[in-house]
Amino acid sequence: KMIISENRFGAEILTQKGKVYKFDDIICLVDFAKAEKASLSNASYYFTDFEGKHDLLQSSESFLLKSEALKSPMNGNMGAFSSKQSLQKAIATFNGEEVDFNALLK
Repeated sequence: KMIISENRFGAEILTQKGKVYKFDDIICLVDFAKAEKASLSNASYYFTDFEGKHDLLQSSESFLLKSEALKSPMNGNMGAFSSKQSLQKAIATFNGEEVDFNALLK
């Protein structure tokens, strides 16, 4: 079981059968999802909102930022945001670029 060391960077996968995989970095979730692609069909992906109370956001409703300035636990250096507006604000602060989650899974 993965321990989430920094709430701002957490992520999880919920399988169709209800199994939950937790990750302390979005890049770890991506690596796992790519390796286990066959067993994760119809799984749901969630990211912790980088801002606020760090609520879980569905991947389809998240905006991802990759920036070396984010310094995530496993050096994926990605954060998830709940709106395009908060993403734009973070890009101005952390000088990074928006990343498409589905493109990362390919």
